[in-house]
Amino acid sequence: MGGRYDTSTGWPPPGEQRVGALRYAWGLMLQSDDARFARVDQVQSGVRLSTSGCWLGGDFVWGKDGIVTGIDKPRIVADPYRPGYVRPQPDRRGIPVIAGYRYVAASESFSALYPWIGLWAVDGDAHRTGIIAFNDHAHLVLATLPYRLATITTLPSPDSPWTSITVTGASLHEPTPFLQLMWRTDIQETNP
Repeated sequence: MGGRYDTSTGWPPPGEQRVGALRYAWGLMLQSDDARFARVDQVQSGVRLSTSGCWLGGDFVWGKDGIVTGIDKPRIVADPYRPGYVRPQPDRRGIPVIAGYRYVAASESFSALYPWIGLWAVDGDAHRTGIIAFNDHAHLVLATLPYRLATITTLPSPDSPWTSITVTGASLHEPTPFLQLMWRTDIQETNP
């Protein structure tokens, strides 16, 4: 049996590993001059490029403490989703209107209180994006990042209250963040 196991010390105190209410796992900046990589529209273990329909993947380079420090052998890879799969999306009527923000995208949160985590661009600031947990009547701002983010995907931890959140920017033609953050979904805060 292959694979790897990394232990975690749990929720870190405020400081370097925290981004708002989220735990920072790792992050890279991606960039390419290849014309096929003009627009990123999905993220998984790689990024999907809507202009070409291809997926850019590679092998993560793992550094000290289980932190991704790079991508080795970047290449076009097979679509990680089964044919015909469409990611679940919130009902547009249940997406809150949040003053000072514009809705961008969302993914399931695996939280009973807030079933969705979304990206909201900060109005008037092209390079800041809020990561916000929400339901059809309340929301919780988890973090605001100094990047223009366009895609989000989430994955629950099978044996803990953590949800992994992976986000990217919109285009590889400029330095684009590829970040993984973690949220403890059992923290019960409300923000009507």
